[in-house]
Amino acid sequence: MANDIIYVIRGNSVVAFELLTGREILEFESASPLQRQPVVSSDRIAVASESSVFVFHRWTGDLLQILEAGGPVTLWNGRLFVANEDGIVHAFTVNRPPTFVTLELQGATEDLLYQATIEAFDPDSEAVSFEIDELPSWLTVVTSPDQTDAGMLLLQGTPLQQHTG
Repeated sequence: MANDIIYVIRGNSVVAFELLTGREILEFESASPLQRQPVVSSDRIAVASESSVFVFHRWTGDLLQILEAGGPVTLWNGRLFVANEDGIVHAFTVNRPPTFVTLELQGATEDLLYQATIEAFDPDSEAVSFEIDELPSWLTVVTSPDQTDAGMLLLQGTPLQQHTG
């Protein structure tokens, strides 16, 4: 239990229920039957099967990591410890999400070049990539090859009169 939420194992899933109402809030689905009660942190849930540990985002239910070690799980000081059947304890760093360093996008002005740099940092030193679902028709992504994995993205374009509203 954490923050008035109860976590229950149901087959291949961990199900989150509100403590006071018993209402099901979220389901965390894994690829194999789960055997141990989950370990809950402020933003992660880790739960073990016989051969793997599944790490989920606590608030979205997204599967973030699959660790190739099964058994009892303990979370301490930002590290996840898993004790296998053979008595060996494996330590893993839980992958943390990237954070945006700059994301102050200013309004664009008709007929003037608009540029915005978006920069993100990964606290685990992994490459950061961006995915953009939709941009205004006048705006494009300009990225040089040396910035592709550097966590930087440049948006550029000039809005015309038909783009104002």
